Amino acid sequence: MGSIYRSEHMKLCQIFFQSESAYQCIAELGELGMAQFIDLNEEQNSYQRKFVNEVRRCEEMDRKITFVETEITNDQVPIPDYDDHIPAPQPKHMGEMEANLEKLEEELVQINKNTKTLKTNHIQLLEMKAVLEHVTTLMDHQSKREAAMSISEAARGEAGPLSFGLKQEFDKPVRDENELKFVTGVVKRAKSIAFERFLWRLSRAKVFAKFVQIQEKTDLFSHEFEDKCVFILFFSGEQLRSKVKKICDGFQAKVYTVPENPAERTKLLNNIKLQANDMKAVIEKTLDYRAKCIHTAAGNLRKWGIMLLKLKSIFHTLNMFSVDVTQKCLIAECWVPEADIAQVKNALHMGTIHSGSTVPAILNEMETHKYPPTYFKLNKFTQGFQNIVDAYGIANYREVNPAPWTIISFPFLFAVMFGDSGHGIIMLIAAAAFVIFEKKLISMKIKDEIFNTFFGGRYVVLLMGMFAIYTGFIYNDFYSKSVNIFGSSWVNPYKLSLLESMDKQGVDSGNELSLTFPPEVAFNHDYGPYPFRS
Repeated sequence: MGSIYRSEHMKLCQIFFQSESAYQCIAELGELGMAQFIDLNEEQNSYQRKFVNEVRRCEEMDRKITFVETEITNDQVPIPDYDDHIPAPQPKHMGEMEANLEKLEEELVQINKNTKTLKTNHIQLLEMKAVLEHVTTLMDHQSKREAAMSISEAARGEAGPLSFGLKQEFDKPVRDENELKFVTGVVKRAKSIAFERFLWRLSRAKVFAKFVQIQEKTDLFSHEFEDKCVFILFFSGEQLRSKVKKICDGFQAKVYTVPENPAERTKLLNNIKLQANDMKAVIEKTLDYRAKCIHTAAGNLRKWGIMLLKLKSIFHTLNMFSVDVTQKCLIAECWVPEADIAQVKNALHMGTIHSGSTVPAILNEMETHKYPPTYFKLNKFTQGFQNIVDAYGIANYREVNPAPWTIISFPFLFAVMFGDSGHGIIMLIAAAAFVIFEKKLISMKIKDEIFNTFFGGRYVVLLMGMFAIYTGFIYNDFYSKSVNIFGSSWVNPYKLSLLESMDKQGVDSGNELSLTFPPEVAFNHDYGPYPFRS
Protein backbone atom coordinates (compact mmCIF):
# COMPACT_ATOMS: atom_id res chain seq x y z
CA MET A 1 0.00 0.00 0.00
CA GLY A 2 1.45 3.34 -1.01
CA SER A 3 1.46 6.56 0.95
CA ILE A 4 2.77 10.10 0.68
CA TYR A 5 6.13 8.84 1.96
CA ARG A 6 6.54 6.53 -1.04
CA SER A 7 4.80 6.34 -4.40
CA GLU A 8 1.93 3.95 -5.08
CA HIS A 9 2.54 0.36 -6.15
CA MET A 10 1.88 0.22 -9.90
CA LYS A 11 0.77 -2.69 -12.06
CA LEU A 12 1.20 -3.12 -15.80
CA CYS A 13 -2.15 -4.24 -17.19
CA GLN A 14 -3.23 -5.48 -20.59
CA ILE A 15 -6.79 -4.72 -21.67
CA PHE A 16 -8.72 -6.31 -24.54
CA PHE A 17 -11.54 -4.18 -25.98
CA GLN A 18 -14.20 -5.01 -28.51
CA SER A 19 -14.17 -2.38 -31.27
CA GLU A 20 -17.73 -1.27 -30.53
CA SER A 21 -17.09 -0.82 -26.78
CA ALA A 22 -13.54 0.62 -26.83
CA TYR A 23 -14.65 4.24 -27.18
CA GLN A 24 -17.07 4.18 -24.25
CA CYS A 25 -14.65 2.23 -22.03
CA ILE A 26 -11.90 4.82 -22.63
CA ALA A 27 -14.42 7.57 -21.88
CA GLU A 28 -15.15 5.97 -18.49
CA LEU A 29 -11.44 5.50 -17.76
CA GLY A 30 -10.82 9.12 -18.70
CA GLU A 31 -13.39 10.29 -16.16
CA LEU A 32 -11.75 8.06 -13.54
CA GLY A 33 -8.19 9.19 -14.33
CA MET A 34 -6.44 6.12 -12.94
CA ALA A 35 -4.72 4.68 -16.02
CA GLN A 36 -1.61 5.75 -17.95
CA PHE A 37 -1.64 4.14 -21.39
CA ILE A 38 1.48 3.08 -23.27
CA ASP A 39 1.81 3.84 -26.97
CA LEU A 40 2.02 0.47 -28.73
CA ASN A 41 2.37 2.13 -32.17
CA GLU A 42 5.52 4.20 -31.65
CA GLU A 43 6.97 3.00 -34.96
CA GLN A 44 3.96 4.34 -36.89
CA ASN A 45 3.53 8.00 -37.71
CA SER A 46 0.27 9.80 -37.04
CA TYR A 47 -1.02 9.22 -40.60
CA GLN A 48 -0.82 5.43 -40.34
CA ARG A 49 -2.95 4.99 -37.26
CA LYS A 50 -6.48 3.62 -37.16
CA PHE A 51 -8.35 6.72 -35.97
CA VAL A 52 -6.37 9.36 -37.85
CA ASN A 53 -9.46 10.55 -39.76
CA GLU A 54 -11.40 11.09 -36.54
CA VAL A 55 -8.51 13.08 -35.06
CA ARG A 56 -8.38 15.26 -38.19
CA ARG A 57 -12.10 15.92 -37.94
CA CYS A 58 -11.62 16.95 -34.32
CA GLU A 59 -8.80 19.30 -35.31
CA GLU A 60 -11.01 20.87 -37.98
CA MET A 61 -13.77 21.40 -35.42
CA ASP A 62 -11.19 22.89 -33.06
CA ARG A 63 -10.23 25.36 -35.79
CA LYS A 64 -13.86 26.37 -36.21
CA ILE A 65 -14.35 26.83 -32.46
CA THR A 66 -11.21 28.99 -32.37
CA PHE A 67 -12.60 31.10 -35.22
CA VAL A 68 -15.93 31.54 -33.41
CA GLU A 69 -14.14 32.44 -30.17
CA THR A 70 -12.10 35.06 -32.02
CA GLU A 71 -15.28 36.62 -33.40
CA ILE A 72 -16.86 36.63 -29.94
CA THR A 73 -13.76 38.22 -28.41
CA ASN A 74 -13.64 40.88 -31.14
CA ASP A 75 -17.23 41.83 -30.29
CA GLN A 76 -16.30 41.96 -26.57
CA VAL A 77 -19.07 39.51 -25.68
CA PRO A 78 -18.43 37.67 -22.37
CA ILE A 79 -18.10 33.90 -22.62
CA PRO A 80 -19.79 32.27 -19.59
CA ASP A 81 -18.17 29.24 -17.99
CA TYR A 82 -19.92 25.89 -18.03
CA ASP A 83 -19.84 24.27 -14.58
CA ASP A 84 -22.06 21.24 -15.16
CA HIS A 85 -20.52 17.86 -15.86
CA ILE A 86 -20.40 17.08 -19.57
CA PRO A 87 -20.04 13.43 -20.57
CA ALA A 88 -17.98 12.51 -23.59
CA PRO A 89 -20.15 12.72 -26.73
CA GLN A 90 -20.95 9.54 -28.60
CA PRO A 91 -19.17 9.01 -31.95
CA LYS A 92 -22.55 9.02 -33.71
CA HIS A 93 -23.10 12.61 -32.50
CA MET A 94 -19.82 13.73 -34.02
CA GLY A 95 -21.43 14.39 -37.41
CA GLU A 96 -24.16 16.55 -35.85
CA MET A 97 -21.55 18.56 -33.95
CA GLU A 98 -19.55 19.04 -37.16
CA ALA A 99 -22.64 20.20 -39.04
CA ASN A 100 -23.58 22.75 -36.36
CA LEU A 101 -20.08 24.23 -36.22
CA GLU A 102 -19.80 24.31 -40.01
CA LYS A 103 -23.16 26.06 -40.31
CA LEU A 104 -22.18 28.62 -37.67
CA GLU A 105 -18.82 29.28 -39.31
CA GLU A 106 -20.38 29.70 -42.76
CA GLU A 107 -22.99 32.09 -41.36
CA LEU A 108 -20.38 34.25 -39.62
CA VAL A 109 -18.08 34.26 -42.64
CA GLN A 110 -20.94 35.22 -44.96
CA ILE A 111 -22.22 37.87 -42.54
CA ASN A 112 -18.74 39.34 -42.18
CA LYS A 113 -18.30 39.41 -45.95
CA ASN A 114 -21.70 41.01 -46.58
CA THR A 115 -21.27 43.48 -43.73
CA LYS A 116 -17.89 44.56 -45.03
CA THR A 117 -19.33 45.09 -48.52
CA LEU A 118 -22.34 46.97 -47.19
CA LYS A 119 -20.21 49.20 -44.97
CA THR A 120 -17.89 49.99 -47.88
CA ASN A 121 -20.83 50.90 -50.09
CA HIS A 122 -22.39 52.96 -47.31
CA ILE A 123 -19.15 54.89 -46.81
CA GLN A 124 -18.99 55.54 -50.55
CA LEU A 125 -22.58 56.81 -50.53
CA LEU A 126 -21.86 59.18 -47.63
CA GLU A 127 -18.69 60.40 -49.34
CA MET A 128 -20.62 60.91 -52.58
CA LYS A 129 -23.25 62.80 -50.58
CA ALA A 130 -20.55 65.04 -49.10
CA VAL A 131 -19.09 65.67 -52.57
CA LEU A 132 -22.49 66.63 -53.99
CA GLU A 133 -23.18 68.93 -51.03
CA HIS A 134 -19.86 70.80 -51.35
CA VAL A 135 -19.27 70.70 -55.10
CA THR A 136 -21.60 73.66 -55.72
CA THR A 137 -19.38 75.84 -53.56
CA LEU A 138 -16.22 74.44 -55.11
CA MET A 139 -17.51 75.00 -58.68
CA ASP A 140 -18.76 78.56 -58.29
CA HIS A 141 -17.73 81.33 -60.71
CA GLN A 142 -14.98 82.67 -58.46
CA SER A 143 -13.34 79.24 -58.11
CA LYS A 144 -13.43 78.64 -61.85
CA ARG A 145 -11.97 82.09 -62.49
CA GLU A 146 -9.08 81.47 -60.05
CA ALA A 147 -8.46 78.09 -61.65
CA ALA A 148 -8.47 79.53 -65.17
CA MET A 149 -6.03 82.30 -64.23
CA SER A 150 -3.68 79.90 -62.42
CA ILE A 151 -3.64 77.39 -65.28
CA SER A 152 -3.16 80.16 -67.89
CA GLU A 153 -0.25 81.56 -65.91
CA ALA A 154 1.32 78.08 -65.74
CA ALA A 155 0.85 77.62 -69.48
CA ARG A 156 2.74 80.87 -70.10
CA GLY A 157 5.56 79.66 -67.85
CA GLU A 158 4.96 82.34 -65.22
CA ALA A 159 3.61 80.13 -62.43
CA GLY A 160 5.30 80.30 -59.07
CA PRO A 161 4.46 78.71 -55.73
CA LEU A 162 0.73 78.64 -55.21
CA SER A 163 -0.66 80.99 -52.61
CA PHE A 164 -4.42 80.68 -52.54
CA GLY A 165 -4.80 83.04 -49.60
CA LEU A 166 -3.58 86.07 -51.62
CA LYS A 167 -5.69 87.94 -54.14
CA GLN A 168 -3.82 88.38 -57.40
CA GLU A 169 -4.61 90.79 -60.23
CA PHE A 170 -4.15 89.51 -63.77
CA ASP A 171 -4.17 91.96 -66.66
CA LYS A 172 -3.31 89.32 -69.25
CA PRO A 173 -5.85 87.28 -71.17
CA VAL A 174 -6.81 84.06 -69.39
CA ARG A 175 -8.06 80.71 -70.54
CA ASP A 176 -11.83 80.38 -71.03
CA GLU A 177 -13.52 78.93 -67.92
CA ASN A 178 -15.71 76.66 -70.05
CA GLU A 179 -12.62 74.87 -71.38
CA LEU A 180 -11.70 73.61 -67.89
CA LYS A 181 -12.18 69.98 -66.96
CA PHE A 182 -12.54 68.84 -63.35
CA VAL A 183 -12.30 65.76 -61.14
CA THR A 184 -13.98 65.53 -57.72
CA GLY A 185 -13.48 63.11 -54.88
CA VAL A 186 -12.54 62.53 -51.25
CA VAL A 187 -9.09 62.25 -49.68
CA LYS A 188 -7.85 61.94 -46.10
CA ARG A 189 -7.11 65.33 -44.63
CA ALA A 190 -3.68 64.20 -43.42
CA LYS A 191 -2.71 63.52 -47.05
CA SER A 192 -4.30 66.61 -48.59
CA ILE A 193 -1.23 68.89 -48.44
CA ALA A 194 1.12 66.30 -49.91
CA PHE A 195 -1.56 65.43 -52.47
CA GLU A 196 -1.82 69.07 -53.58
CA ARG A 197 1.94 69.58 -53.79
CA PHE A 198 2.45 66.40 -55.80
CA LEU A 199 -0.24 67.44 -58.28
CA TRP A 200 1.25 70.91 -58.63
CA ARG A 201 4.77 69.63 -59.23
CA LEU A 202 3.86 66.79 -61.57
CA SER A 203 1.57 68.95 -63.70
CA ARG A 204 3.82 72.02 -63.45
CA ALA A 205 1.05 74.03 -61.85
CA LYS A 206 -1.44 73.13 -64.58
CA VAL A 207 -3.81 71.53 -62.03
CA PHE A 208 -5.71 73.80 -59.67
CA ALA A 209 -6.93 72.15 -56.43
CA LYS A 210 -9.44 73.23 -53.80
CA PHE A 211 -10.38 71.38 -50.60
CA VAL A 212 -13.29 71.49 -48.16
CA GLN A 213 -13.26 69.54 -44.90
CA ILE A 214 -16.09 67.04 -44.30
CA GLN A 215 -17.64 67.80 -40.92
CA GLU A 216 -19.89 64.73 -40.72
CA LYS A 217 -18.73 61.20 -39.98
CA THR A 218 -18.54 59.06 -43.11
CA ASP A 219 -18.24 55.71 -41.26
CA LEU A 220 -21.24 55.57 -38.94
CA PHE A 221 -20.40 52.07 -37.69
CA SER A 222 -16.86 52.83 -36.55
CA HIS A 223 -15.90 54.17 -33.13
CA GLU A 224 -13.13 56.32 -34.62
CA PHE A 225 -13.57 59.55 -36.58
CA GLU A 226 -11.50 59.74 -39.75
CA ASP A 227 -10.90 63.30 -40.94
CA LYS A 228 -11.52 63.63 -44.69
CA CYS A 229 -11.73 66.40 -47.29
CA VAL A 230 -13.72 66.90 -50.48
CA PHE A 231 -11.48 68.05 -53.31
CA ILE A 232 -11.99 69.37 -56.82
CA LEU A 233 -9.19 69.44 -59.37
CA PHE A 234 -9.43 71.82 -62.35
CA PHE A 235 -7.26 71.23 -65.41
CA SER A 236 -7.28 71.84 -69.14
CA GLY A 237 -7.39 69.01 -71.66
CA GLU A 238 -8.22 65.34 -71.42
CA GLN A 239 -4.56 64.27 -71.41
CA LEU A 240 -4.15 65.37 -67.80
CA ARG A 241 -7.23 63.45 -66.65
CA SER A 242 -5.53 60.05 -66.73
CA LYS A 243 -2.47 61.39 -64.88
CA VAL A 244 -4.67 63.03 -62.25
CA LYS A 245 -6.60 59.81 -61.66
CA LYS A 246 -3.35 57.83 -61.28
CA ILE A 247 -2.15 60.33 -58.68
CA CYS A 248 -5.48 59.98 -56.89
CA ASP A 249 -5.05 56.22 -56.81
CA GLY A 250 -1.54 56.64 -55.42
CA PHE A 251 -2.81 58.77 -52.52
CA GLN A 252 -5.83 56.47 -51.97
CA ALA A 253 -8.15 59.31 -52.91
CA LYS A 254 -11.56 58.18 -54.13
CA VAL A 255 -12.79 59.85 -57.31
CA TYR A 256 -16.54 60.44 -57.73
CA THR A 257 -18.15 61.58 -60.97
CA VAL A 258 -20.71 64.34 -60.54
CA PRO A 259 -22.85 66.00 -63.23
CA GLU A 260 -22.17 69.61 -64.14
CA ASN A 261 -25.86 70.50 -64.24
CA PRO A 262 -27.04 71.75 -60.80
CA ALA A 263 -30.51 70.26 -61.28
CA GLU A 264 -29.05 66.83 -62.01
CA ARG A 265 -26.77 67.15 -58.96
CA THR A 266 -29.76 67.94 -56.73
CA LYS A 267 -31.70 64.96 -58.07
CA LEU A 268 -28.69 62.67 -57.61
CA LEU A 269 -28.15 63.97 -54.06
CA ASN A 270 -31.72 63.09 -53.09
CA ASN A 271 -31.32 59.58 -54.51
CA ILE A 272 -28.01 59.14 -52.66
CA LYS A 273 -29.64 60.14 -49.36
CA LEU A 274 -32.42 57.58 -49.84
CA GLN A 275 -29.96 54.84 -50.74
CA ALA A 276 -27.75 55.68 -47.74
CA ASN A 277 -30.70 55.50 -45.33
CA ASP A 278 -31.89 52.19 -46.80
CA MET A 279 -28.40 50.72 -46.65
CA LYS A 280 -27.97 51.89 -43.05
CA ALA A 281 -31.15 50.03 -42.10
CA VAL A 282 -29.92 46.88 -43.86
CA ILE A 283 -26.55 47.06 -42.08
CA GLU A 284 -28.23 47.51 -38.69
CA LYS A 285 -30.43 44.46 -39.26
CA THR A 286 -27.42 42.45 -40.41
CA LEU A 287 -25.44 43.46 -37.32
CA ASP A 288 -28.41 42.60 -35.08
CA TYR A 289 -28.60 39.12 -36.60
CA ARG A 290 -24.84 38.72 -36.22
CA ALA A 291 -25.04 39.78 -32.57
CA LYS A 292 -27.77 37.20 -32.01
CA CYS A 293 -25.59 34.46 -33.52
CA ILE A 294 -22.58 35.60 -31.47
CA HIS A 295 -24.49 35.61 -28.17
CA THR A 296 -25.97 32.18 -28.87
CA ALA A 297 -22.53 30.80 -29.72
CA ALA A 298 -20.96 32.41 -26.63
CA GLY A 299 -23.41 30.56 -24.38
CA ASN A 300 -22.40 27.19 -25.85
CA LEU A 301 -18.72 27.77 -26.62
CA ARG A 302 -17.28 26.36 -23.38
CA LYS A 303 -19.57 23.33 -23.63
CA TRP A 304 -18.44 22.67 -27.20
CA GLY A 305 -14.81 23.07 -26.16
CA ILE A 306 -15.11 20.50 -23.36
CA MET A 307 -16.97 18.03 -25.57
CA LEU A 308 -14.39 18.39 -28.34
CA LEU A 309 -11.48 18.01 -25.91
CA LYS A 310 -12.89 14.76 -24.56
CA LEU A 311 -13.67 13.52 -28.07
CA LYS A 312 -10.17 14.24 -29.34
CA SER A 313 -8.52 12.82 -26.21
CA ILE A 314 -10.39 9.53 -26.58
CA PHE A 315 -9.41 9.09 -30.24
CA HIS A 316 -5.83 10.09 -29.45
CA THR A 317 -5.76 7.36 -26.77
CA LEU A 318 -7.33 4.79 -29.10
CA ASN A 319 -4.54 5.47 -31.60
CA MET A 320 -2.10 4.08 -29.02
CA PHE A 321 -3.75 0.65 -29.12
CA SER A 322 -2.77 -2.22 -31.35
CA VAL A 323 -5.33 -3.96 -33.54
CA ASP A 324 -5.56 -7.73 -33.82
CA VAL A 325 -5.64 -9.52 -37.16
CA THR A 326 -9.44 -9.79 -37.16
CA GLN A 327 -9.80 -5.99 -36.85
CA LYS A 328 -12.48 -6.60 -34.20
CA CYS A 329 -10.39 -6.27 -31.08
CA LEU A 330 -8.15 -3.52 -29.68
CA ILE A 331 -5.31 -4.32 -27.30
CA ALA A 332 -4.02 -1.76 -24.81
CA GLU A 333 -1.33 -1.67 -22.16
CA CYS A 334 -1.45 0.73 -19.24
CA TRP A 335 -0.06 1.41 -15.78
CA VAL A 336 -2.65 1.29 -13.00
CA PRO A 337 -2.19 1.85 -9.23
CA GLU A 338 -2.50 -1.52 -7.53
CA ALA A 339 -5.00 -0.16 -5.02
CA ASP A 340 -7.28 1.17 -7.81
CA ILE A 341 -7.47 -1.88 -10.08
CA ALA A 342 -10.97 -2.63 -8.79
CA GLN A 343 -12.14 0.87 -9.77
CA VAL A 344 -10.62 0.46 -13.24
CA LYS A 345 -12.42 -2.86 -13.70
CA ASN A 346 -15.68 -1.27 -12.61
CA ALA A 347 -15.17 1.58 -15.12
CA LEU A 348 -14.57 -0.95 -17.90
CA HIS A 349 -17.75 -2.77 -16.88
CA MET A 350 -19.78 0.46 -16.99
CA GLY A 351 -18.29 1.35 -20.37
CA THR A 352 -19.29 -2.03 -21.78
CA ILE A 353 -22.85 -1.59 -20.52
CA HIS A 354 -23.19 1.95 -21.90
CA SER A 355 -21.85 0.88 -25.30
CA GLY A 356 -24.41 -1.94 -25.57
CA SER A 357 -21.73 -4.53 -26.23
CA THR A 358 -22.29 -8.11 -25.12
CA VAL A 359 -18.56 -8.89 -24.79
CA PRO A 360 -16.92 -7.28 -21.73
CA ALA A 361 -13.46 -5.74 -21.72
CA ILE A 362 -10.85 -8.05 -20.20
CA LEU A 363 -8.09 -6.73 -17.90
CA ASN A 364 -5.04 -8.90 -17.23
CA GLU A 365 -2.24 -8.04 -14.81
CA MET A 366 1.20 -8.58 -16.34
CA GLU A 367 4.57 -9.29 -14.80
CA THR A 368 7.21 -6.97 -16.20
CA HIS A 369 10.69 -5.63 -15.66
CA LYS A 370 9.78 -2.22 -17.06
CA TYR A 371 10.29 0.74 -14.78
CA PRO A 372 6.88 1.92 -13.48
CA PRO A 373 5.91 5.59 -13.36
CA THR A 374 5.82 7.51 -10.08
CA TYR A 375 2.37 8.26 -8.70
CA PHE A 376 1.51 9.93 -5.39
CA LYS A 377 -1.99 10.25 -4.02
CA LEU A 378 -2.28 13.88 -3.03
CA ASN A 379 -4.90 16.24 -1.65
CA LYS A 380 -5.33 20.00 -1.83
CA PHE A 381 -3.03 20.48 1.19
CA THR A 382 -0.12 18.29 0.11
CA GLN A 383 -0.35 19.25 -3.60
CA GLY A 384 1.40 22.60 -3.11
CA PHE A 385 4.34 21.09 -1.22
CA GLN A 386 4.65 18.24 -3.74
CA ASN A 387 4.86 20.82 -6.54
CA ILE A 388 7.80 22.47 -4.76
CA VAL A 389 9.61 19.13 -4.58
CA ASP A 390 8.76 18.26 -8.21
CA ALA A 391 10.24 21.58 -9.33
CA TYR A 392 13.65 20.24 -8.31
CA GLY A 393 13.08 16.66 -9.46
CA ILE A 394 10.48 13.90 -9.39
CA ALA A 395 11.24 10.93 -7.16
CA ASN A 396 11.85 7.57 -8.79
CA TYR A 397 9.41 4.72 -8.36
CA ARG A 398 9.07 3.73 -4.66
CA GLU A 399 11.83 6.18 -3.73
CA VAL A 400 11.42 8.10 -0.47
CA ASN A 401 9.40 11.25 -1.11
CA PRO A 402 10.81 14.37 0.59
CA ALA A 403 7.47 16.21 0.40
CA PRO A 404 6.22 15.26 3.93
CA TRP A 405 9.31 16.80 5.52
CA THR A 406 9.06 19.79 3.22
CA ILE A 407 5.65 20.58 4.76
CA ILE A 408 7.52 21.73 7.88
CA SER A 409 11.05 22.48 6.72
CA PHE A 410 10.19 24.79 3.81
CA PRO A 411 7.91 27.22 5.74
CA PHE A 412 10.24 27.14 8.76
CA LEU A 413 13.40 27.91 6.80
CA PHE A 414 11.54 30.66 5.01
CA ALA A 415 10.53 32.10 8.39
CA VAL A 416 14.12 31.91 9.65
CA MET A 417 15.08 34.11 6.72
CA PHE A 418 11.94 36.30 6.88
CA GLY A 419 11.56 36.67 10.66
CA ASP A 420 8.95 39.46 10.83
CA SER A 421 5.79 38.97 12.87
CA GLY A 422 3.98 41.96 11.34
CA HIS A 423 4.36 40.85 7.74
CA GLY A 424 3.75 37.26 8.86
CA ILE A 425 0.30 38.33 10.11
CA ILE A 426 -0.49 39.78 6.67
CA MET A 427 0.56 36.51 4.99
CA LEU A 428 -1.51 34.52 7.48
CA ILE A 429 -4.64 36.62 6.92
CA ALA A 430 -4.31 36.51 3.10
CA ALA A 431 -3.75 32.74 3.04
CA ALA A 432 -6.58 32.17 5.53
CA ALA A 433 -8.92 34.15 3.25
CA PHE A 434 -7.90 31.94 0.31
CA VAL A 435 -8.59 28.82 2.40
CA ILE A 436 -11.93 30.01 3.81
CA PHE A 437 -13.31 31.20 0.45
CA GLU A 438 -11.58 28.59 -1.72
CA LYS A 439 -14.81 27.09 -3.09
CA LYS A 440 -16.09 30.49 -4.16
CA LEU A 441 -12.74 31.43 -5.70
CA ILE A 442 -12.54 28.12 -7.58
CA SER A 443 -16.04 28.64 -8.99
CA MET A 444 -15.00 32.10 -10.26
CA LYS A 445 -12.34 30.45 -12.47
CA ILE A 446 -9.97 33.40 -12.35
CA LYS A 447 -7.41 33.15 -15.16
CA ASP A 448 -4.81 35.58 -13.83
CA GLU A 449 -1.50 33.69 -13.68
CA ILE A 450 -0.11 35.47 -10.60
CA PHE A 451 -3.35 34.97 -8.64
CA ASN A 452 -3.47 31.27 -9.54
CA THR A 453 0.15 30.85 -8.41
CA PHE A 454 -0.62 32.21 -4.93
CA PHE A 455 -3.99 30.47 -4.73
CA GLY A 456 -2.48 27.10 -5.64
CA GLY A 457 0.07 27.51 -2.83
CA ARG A 458 -2.38 28.91 -0.27
CA TYR A 459 -1.57 26.25 2.33
CA VAL A 460 2.15 26.82 1.83
CA VAL A 461 1.67 30.56 2.39
CA LEU A 462 -0.52 29.81 5.43
CA LEU A 463 2.27 27.86 7.16
CA MET A 464 4.86 30.40 6.04
CA GLY A 465 2.83 33.12 7.76
CA MET A 466 2.51 31.07 10.97
CA PHE A 467 6.23 30.34 11.17
CA ALA A 468 7.07 33.96 10.28
CA ILE A 469 5.01 35.13 13.28
CA TYR A 470 6.86 32.64 15.51
CA THR A 471 10.37 33.56 14.36
CA GLY A 472 9.49 37.26 14.41
CA PHE A 473 8.48 36.84 18.04
CA ILE A 474 11.79 35.13 18.79
CA TYR A 475 13.71 37.85 16.92
CA ASN A 476 11.57 40.57 18.56
CA ASP A 477 10.88 41.94 15.06
CA PHE A 478 7.51 43.52 14.27
CA TYR A 479 7.54 45.43 10.96
CA SER A 480 11.32 45.76 11.42
CA LYS A 481 10.80 47.33 14.86
CA SER A 482 11.62 45.85 18.29
CA VAL A 483 8.77 45.66 20.81
CA ASN A 484 9.08 45.62 24.63
CA ILE A 485 6.26 43.21 25.46
CA PHE A 486 7.16 41.95 28.95
CA GLY A 487 9.17 44.84 30.27
CA SER A 488 12.55 44.33 32.07
CA SER A 489 13.25 42.44 35.33
CA TRP A 490 16.62 44.10 35.70
CA VAL A 491 16.87 46.85 38.34
CA ASN A 492 19.63 49.20 39.46
CA PRO A 493 20.11 48.73 43.24
CA TYR A 494 22.60 51.58 43.46
CA LYS A 495 21.20 55.06 43.93
CA LEU A 496 22.92 58.11 42.49
CA SER A 497 23.61 59.55 45.97
CA LEU A 498 25.34 56.32 46.99
CA LEU A 499 27.55 56.36 43.90
CA GLU A 500 28.44 60.03 44.49
CA SER A 501 29.41 59.34 48.13
CA MET A 502 31.51 56.34 47.08
CA ASP A 503 33.21 58.47 44.44
CA LYS A 504 33.94 61.19 47.02
CA GLN A 505 35.40 58.66 49.43
CA GLY A 506 37.64 57.30 46.69
CA VAL A 507 38.91 60.77 45.82
CA ASP A 508 39.57 61.63 49.48
CA SER A 509 41.45 58.37 50.05
CA GLY A 510 43.31 58.62 46.75
CA ASN A 511 41.88 55.33 45.48
CA GLU A 512 40.13 55.00 42.07
CA LEU A 513 36.45 54.05 42.28
CA SER A 514 35.65 50.54 40.95
CA LEU A 515 32.45 50.49 38.86
CA THR A 516 32.31 46.71 38.59
CA PHE A 517 29.37 45.32 40.57
CA PRO A 518 28.03 41.77 40.95
CA PRO A 519 24.91 41.13 38.74
CA GLU A 520 23.14 38.95 41.30
CA VAL A 521 21.81 41.98 43.13
CA ALA A 522 20.21 43.42 39.93
CA PHE A 523 17.26 41.01 39.59
CA ASN A 524 14.74 39.10 41.66
CA HIS A 525 16.26 35.77 42.66
CA ASP A 526 12.83 34.16 43.02
CA TYR A 527 11.78 34.78 39.35
CA GLY A 528 15.05 35.41 37.54
CA PRO A 529 15.92 38.16 35.04
CA TYR A 530 13.85 36.76 32.10
CA PRO A 531 10.08 36.30 31.70
CA PHE A 532 10.50 32.60 30.83
CA ARG A 533 11.87 30.15 33.39
CA SER A 534 13.11 26.63 32.80
